[in-house]
Amino acid sequence: MESLLIYLIKASALIAIFFLSYFTLLKKETSFLLNRKFLAAGILTSMVLPSIYFTKKV
Repeated sequence: MESLLIYLIKASALIAIFFLSYFTLLKKETSFLLNRKFLAAGILTSMVLPSIYFTKKV
C-alpha cells in the first residue's frame, strides 16, 4: 500500500511539472497537434517513470 502511495505522489509531481511547462511554454502556441503530442507524452511519461527504480550497489 505504501508503494502505491509513493507511485501516486511521483506521478502527480510529474504531471504537475508537465502542466507547468505546458502553461509557460506552449499556452499561446497555435499548433494544436504539437500541444496534444506534448500532453500525451506527459501523461505516458508520468505513468512509466515512477515505476522505474534506480538502485546503487555498494
